Amino acid sequence: MIIPINDSTLSMVLNQLKKKGYENDMLELIKQTGNPKKFKIVEVYRFEGMSNPSDNSILYAIKSSSGEKGIVIDSYGANADSIKTELLSKIEFERK
Repeated sequence: MIIPINDSTLSMVLNQLKKKGYENDMLELIKQTGNPKKFKIVEVYRFEGMSNPSDNSILYAIKSSSGEKGIVIDSYGANADSIKTELLSKIEFERK
């Protein structure tokens, strides 16, 4: 589920996720394991820049099959990192 954020900042959501244990750099962990199927996207937050489209970002809360939790932050739209986007597209969403 993608959660559009209107009144919270990226740093506010990061702080909330840290309190829930999402502290690791999951992009590095995913690259190290080489197996995106060991991970699930738990939540996705989308932030839209008020004055500049290049400020658009997306935050993924991810957990591994071994219980590790972390985040990946990317831009979206024209400024998206194609390598991150491709890697993240291989990770399934957690069913709730």
